[in-house]
Amino acid sequence: CIPPTTRIAVVTGIFDSVEDVLTGLGFQIRATYNTLTPTIGTPMGNVDIIKGEGSYGSAFWISDFLADPLWLTDYDIIFFNCGLELTTLSNGGTVVDNAMQNLNDFVQNGGSVYASDWASEVVRLAFPEQIDFVGDDSAFGEARVGDAAAAQSGLVVDENLAAALNKSDVVINFDLSVWAVAEPLEQQPSTLEPMVLGDVAINYGSMQKINVPLLSWFAMGEGKVLFTSFHNESQNSEDLTDILNYMVFEL
Repeated sequence: CIPPTTRIAVVTGIFDSVEDVLTGLGFQIRATYNTLTPTIGTPMGNVDIIKGEGSYGSAFWISDFLADPLWLTDYDIIFFNCGLELTTLSNGGTVVDNAMQNLNDFVQNGGSVYASDWASEVVRLAFPEQIDFVGDDSAFGEARVGDAAAAQSGLVVDENLAAALNKSDVVINFDLSVWAVAEPLEQQPSTLEPMVLGDVAINYGSMQKINVPLLSWFAMGEGKVLFTSFHNESQNSEDLTDILNYMVFEL
């Protein structure tokens, strides 16, 4: 289990709230950073909230949080929710390049990263060629082609996850379309470790991708990066809730 000394940062987003998973597991919010001056919650908590959503072009999480490599060393795990303000990221430039390099260094030095759905852009830029997304991996947002599926079937191929769930077939709720899709497993780098695979509809059902990693991870230096196409919503299936709880302790 994660000891109370493990420091966790959650970068917020409008389409996801993995912080609810953490508090549901008993972790407490220590501080919330909407600016560089935090609002203190429970001083003995081990989770910090970093503002990731915002107005057009406002990206505190890039220009302040990821820009500061010393700040990053405060944490063992960083979660990136879906629904980050991504305009700054899509525009690129020196600030973005430095932020992505700092995140890469964080993982190389033993940190763990979790990213969901549209936060795939963070994974694509900070860890190039570690996971292959649908479309041109040098272009912004091209992987957002998944069709909504209220009862998406998934096959659990990670033995430890299957043992924890006590089954290998799961149901996942993709309640919104245009979710980020990875290419089928056979097109992925050999270093990508799949955990859940599925056959998914893309382009609003006109095409299908077979054997797609819906949940996967890869090692980088001393750390690891976990990417999931699904995220934490009020519409979660029971299977998805159990998977999310398990993933927290995998990091």
